[in-house]
Amino acid sequence: MKKTGFTIVEVCISLVLILLFLILPIHAAKEAKEMIDAYRFLTEFEKIVKLHHQRAVLSSDEAKFTVSKQYVHFYYQKESFLVYPKGVSYAVSEQISIKFIQRTGTSNSTSTIRFLLPSNQYVSYTFKLGRGDYEKSIN
Repeated sequence: MKKTGFTIVEVCISLVLILLFLILPIHAAKEAKEMIDAYRFLTEFEKIVKLHHQRAVLSSDEAKFTVSKQYVHFYYQKESFLVYPKGVSYAVSEQISIKFIQRTGTSNSTSTIRFLLPSNQYVSYTFKLGRGDYEKSIN
């Protein structure tokens, strides 16, 4: 009589393969989520900066924001904070403050803000003196 069935080695190999097929997509999804959160943060940062610039142009109040190691702090009639998501960090050692002057929207400095993304890419925003806008570069 011939016995049919699987040996313990075959069962273990099958379980290891199944676990690999389950774990690898979960790990890839976690990395993808970090990148999506990073790009969402950058998009929100750009929109809020543009909004504060436009508010300064249209009103008699100045708008400013400060970038530190923990968060971006926006000031315009009320304070708001933009916290860095996991994997995004501020890549400059000192805190930077940029002010948009009322009625004109011009910025008061030519500062460069650099963020480090989870993919080890740097995103830089260089603000232009007297114009209020910025140049974005990714390297």
